[in-house]
Amino acid sequence: MVSTHGTLLPGSHRPGSTRAGFPPRLHDLLSLKTAIKRADAVVVGSKAEFDEARQYGIAQSKLHIIPPGIDVVHPPPARPSPHSGLRLLYVGALHPDRRLELILRAARNLTVPFHIDIAEWGGELAGADAYVETLKKLGKVLGLEESLTLHRANHREDIDRLYKTADVFVYPVGHEPLGQPLLEAAAYGLPIVSTPAGLTQDLVIPGETGFVVPADPDTLCDRIMKLSAADTRQAFRDRIRAQVRDHFGWSPITERTLHLYQSLLR
Repeated sequence: MVSTHGTLLPGSHRPGSTRAGFPPRLHDLLSLKTAIKRADAVVVGSKAEFDEARQYGIAQSKLHIIPPGIDVVHPPPARPSPHSGLRLLYVGALHPDRRLELILRAARNLTVPFHIDIAEWGGELAGADAYVETLKKLGKVLGLEESLTLHRANHREDIDRLYKTADVFVYPVGHEPLGQPLLEAAAYGLPIVSTPAGLTQDLVIPGETGFVVPADPDTLCDRIMKLSAADTRQAFRDRIRAQVRDHFGWSPITERTLHLYQSLLR
């Protein structure tokens, strides 16, 4: 059995990728393509990884989607006292392929008070400092200086605090096979507005737990506005937490993993 732990496609073959990757034959050699194809089972973490594994040439009958597990606190974590304005959150790497400019351009047209928190988490990438400056300059041009906070988080507690105080999780990234922040945000009960990347297909039921959007600021703004009412967000919060508990909690993930091993042994 093989677990992919990410995309198998060369960088230049990934959907939406603008970065050159290994030449395909060299990539196949380094990723042991022959060994993977000979495996009895290949475990992928999301529907996005499943689709990419199929493009890589792995037979559908060998593929099994078992996403990463996460602790789901019950009762839900206590939320701070109500705050003024809609609080939008992004957590993840700071890099141009995250397309965070879309959040700023979408927010410019919101008709409710708001604040944007953009937090770097998961290790600094090359070029992060330059990208932060780009976002600051764009925020100034759009008149969002007072409505935008950029965080370079160093501690888990800092990220958890942001999840607790956020109202909507926004994830406008390009290529992403998994996207752990999507799962973390869902476990905290945040409605998700995301491009069709990573775990989005697994977590977002449009109109129920969030919205899947194209890379378009007007559409992004429209879907965020649909979540501007507190009672609407609460309904989304309840549904997405239930979905995470039932499908991504450690108990169901462990059961699925054991079932796969048992089926292979038989």
